[in-house]
Amino acid sequence: MLLRNVLERRRELALLRAVGFRGGILSAIIVAENMMLMILGLAAGTLCEFAAILPALTPGEDLFPSR
Repeated sequence: MLLRNVLERRRELALLRAVGFRGGILSAIIVAENMMLMILGLAAGTLCEFAAILPALTPGEDLFPSR
């Protein structure tokens, strides 16, 4: 996935190299961007998961009372 992202952004990366960014810095930027997206995605998924199971964890009314 990381390689596909880099291939799609070749023009942008070429422009950054043309204005003076070195290859190592560009690699660090790309890895940092993807790590940030991964961490934010994991955080969003974890929050949604906790919101989904919260009713089952809280004591109180039965969600499905017997008739």
